Amino acid sequence: MIASNARQIIALREQGKHPASWVLVSFIGRVGHEDNGFTVYASPDREYDWRWIVGLDVIAFVRKGAAVATSLKAMRNEQPRSLSLWDVDVKAGAQVYFRFPETAGEAQRKFSNKSADIELMPWFGWQTREFARMGF
Repeated sequence: MIASNARQIIALREQGKHPASWVLVSFIGRVGHEDNGFTVYASPDREYDWRWIVGLDVIAFVRKGAAVATSLKAMRNEQPRSLSLWDVDVKAGAQVYFRFPETAGEAQRKFSNKSADIELMPWFGWQTREFARMGF
């Protein structure tokens, strides 16, 4: 299943192009008054085909307590250039990384079957303030 509004990005990718700035993936519905970039709408309880985010800068909008870890992991597995999340309730952002497994064998197994865990690194205060100034 393709997330709502992602087809325009897929069409760009098929032409060898991509969005010039970040892509917003909203798990909360509409955000802000205007979509100044590309906004894709997804539901945290559905599985999507995220292959179109390869090499893109992605920011996922979430609400505190929403079960989005599986979606974030699926997105991270498709190797976007960067993946961040923005919690709209607490107005804080974080970078999404893989939690690297302890042993080489475990790493090989987890990465080959795309089951590596994620780790969040909170944004610096200046990053959060800068993003919030954009109206989010």
